[in-house]
Amino acid sequence: MSIFGIHKKVEETLYLPVGPMPWPEVDNDIWLVTGVLAPDCLELTYDLSMGLLRLGYRIQSFPYHFANLTSRELAYNFPGERLALGELTEMEFRKAVAAALNLDMKPGAGYLIRKNPGGEGFLVAEIVAKTNHEFIHRAQAYRELLPDISVKDNVKFSKMFRDGDEEVYLGENWDIDYPEEISDELASLARDTKKNIEDLILQDFPVEVIETWLQKAVKLSRVEITADYRILLTDYGKEIKMRQLPKTLFLWFLAHPGGCSLKRLQEHRDELLAIYRKLTNQDDEAQVVASIDALVNPVGNSFSEKCAAVKLAFLKEIPERVAKNYYIQGPQGGVKGISLDRALVEWE
Repeated sequence: MSIFGIHKKVEETLYLPVGPMPWPEVDNDIWLVTGVLAPDCLELTYDLSMGLLRLGYRIQSFPYHFANLTSRELAYNFPGERLALGELTEMEFRKAVAAALNLDMKPGAGYLIRKNPGGEGFLVAEIVAKTNHEFIHRAQAYRELLPDISVKDNVKFSKMFRDGDEEVYLGENWDIDYPEEISDELASLARDTKKNIEDLILQDFPVEVIETWLQKAVKLSRVEITADYRILLTDYGKEIKMRQLPKTLFLWFLAHPGGCSLKRLQEHRDELLAIYRKLTNQDDEAQVVASIDALVNPVGNSFSEKCAAVKLAFLKEIPERVAKNYYIQGPQGGVKGISLDRALVEWE
């Protein structure tokens, strides 16, 4: 039982695919796929993984593992002519999952999907939640219905790409390989700390408190925006690379500490257009204008997709607990912004 009360029961439903699933089928994988307006897939993946690792499972999420893969790698992971064309978006992936299972994904719902052990088809648990915290709270009931499985050193998870004749996987065991310079004493302390954090999360201790501890222990880097609009984290020696339209949105929010809601973003269309014109190599002015109009459209998907692209660009270079200070975030329907102290921002 949770410290917040009794869990609402979560059940799994067996689905027999009507088409090929858009990922490799591995026994230890549990895939998290969210419907429209569902809580953030990336944050849920991290939080869920703590409890599932203890049972022998590996939580997988399309945005986290596949959003930055090349077309060649996507084609290898998602075989099939339609899925191999260009880069898949999260929306396309979601539709592919729904089509394969003949599953009608509900707005605001998250789906945890795993192979049916010893049989055909997939077991799907539907969880509807308005916030990440509520989703994680209900996911505890899902973890409790899962049987323990044997975790062996040779267990492999979903493939990422093929390097010559060798398949490269996400991971092969649960252990952490520490750098040689880490002493045995520090490695032991790290293992104890990891176990304590897992135990806290399993007991529904607020993840936000743990994140606050980590945040206070981390020194944030300065951000330098160069004359040619490169994004440098100078204290980390990192460059954050992203496409021109997500970069346009990032630079605008970086220059506006007060943030903005999507429904008010149209008021800043001309300013966003001016930034985009400086960044893009697009010669078609009508296409440039159309891209910005789509970005500020409060009923379209462009804004959410570009925010996700900004987030992934930072997560590719720095850990989530640090990256969240740099990317765009905010409540659904509310004011979005970048929380970073602007004293750390340098414009060349």
